[in-house]
Amino acid sequence: MPTILTVSPDPEARRLLGLGFELKGFDIIQEVDVQGAKHSATGAEIMLLDMVDASQWNEAEAAARLARTSGCSLAALLLPRGFQGDPPTGIRKGFGLIVRKPYELMDLIRRIIAALSAKVKKTPPPKKRRPPARKKKSKKAAPRKGKRTKGKPKGPKKKRPLKKRGRK
Repeated sequence: MPTILTVSPDPEARRLLGLGFELKGFDIIQEVDVQGAKHSATGAEIMLLDMVDASQWNEAEAAARLARTSGCSLAALLLPRGFQGDPPTGIRKGFGLIVRKPYELMDLIRRIIAALSAKVKKTPPPKKRRPPARKKKSKKAAPRKGKRTKGKPKGPKKKRPLKKRGRK
């Protein structure tokens, strides 16, 4: 299974997320904040940011940027409890999955697996590269091996002159 990087300042949320994802076979990397995640994001295929309160939009923007630059396949955002409305447009574009709290842990894991598999299906397979075409070497008429016929040796046929067509 893929590696997931969970970023959450809440130690209890980190512990529960870690247990749930480990049960499903994910490799887990856990960080307290986005600054700490910068060093461990390169090995992760999924980044999950848990927002504790609505004042963390700058951290969410930094996490979305980090997910893009580190090559994460999927970035997921857990919105804080009681948050009303939609996240800012720049935040929405940076995350492939946005989930509002409260949520069921197994439902969250199922949604992440579904979003990840949908992302994998959308990626076109790599194009096969053909080797460069080789230039054919011009072959000269080689003498035939085998029986020789009596008489004149066979050589290239003589070209006949073209008949001129006249106008009527």
